Amino acid sequence: MRIKILAIGVVFLGIVDSCTSPGTDTGAIRSSKAQVKTASIKMGSIPDNLVLSGKTTYLNKTNITSPITGYVSEVDIKPGSHIHKGDILFEIMTQEAYMLKSNDSLMQNFRPVRVYSPVSGIVNQLDVVKKPVFIDKNSALCSIIDINDLQVKAEVPFEYRKLAEPGNHCVVRLPDGTEHKAVFYNILPEMNTQSQTMKVLVQIESQSLVPENMIVRVLIDKNDKTEKQILPKSCILSDELMKGFWVMKMINDSTAVKTMVKIGKQNHEEAEIISPVFNKNDKIISRGGYGLADTSLVEIAN
Repeated sequence: MRIKILAIGVVFLGIVDSCTSPGTDTGAIRSSKAQVKTASIKMGSIPDNLVLSGKTTYLNKTNITSPITGYVSEVDIKPGSHIHKGDILFEIMTQEAYMLKSNDSLMQNFRPVRVYSPVSGIVNQLDVVKKPVFIDKNSALCSIIDINDLQVKAEVPFEYRKLAEPGNHCVVRLPDGTEHKAVFYNILPEMNTQSQTMKVLVQIESQSLVPENMIVRVLIDKNDKTEKQILPKSCILSDELMKGFWVMKMINDSTAVKTMVKIGKQNHEEAEIISPVFNKNDKIISRGGYGLADTSLVEIAN
């Protein structure tokens, strides 16, 4: 009988010891907290771009023509040559001088006519590539473009014409993904009867050489530019039907509560929060919030 009582006492002490062990209790609490990361509200706007198709062009081309009839004796440029105003482009001999070119004594009385560049730019077309060649007066020799006069011809739907008024800013995206700032230059009095779009000119603010007749994209931001609450999309949770949206907001260092939100514009990374209004110091769970209860104990691992 005494042995049985002693055994029961040992078992009872073991149970009490296991229940009051501080190490076991702390471990259980820690294991019940979800590890999360948080983000904060920022103010800004998400672009809402109207995308137009356009084609690059150089409107101001300087065409160089022959001042006389004769033979082109020297060609000092090549297609793509960078030239400055006053550079010699061609030398042209009259028919009489060309016939006497082998007679040095007579050639002293004949000087070739030099053709100078009236502008600075790049030779984009060369009509005379070899010498000697006979040409008539006013025949085309070459054309020169100014790289600072690069423009894009684009078509804007009539209902968005106010977005393309001269002076409004936009962005031109090239096929390789690079983007250049641009400004609308002019609206042409011409309408595409099939698509009901207006033709506009866009001037690119770029010093780099862009080929002519390249198909590009013109991006016009339709956003009203007013600042709104912005959150990373990773913060926003939804139901299966994507009709209800919420975030998990921290109310203290270890507790997160479910907060329903109304979202506006969004892109691949961010979304506008229309309501409710958050404080800039509020912490919203951005990682680890999926599957949490309406009120959950969490541990921030930022």
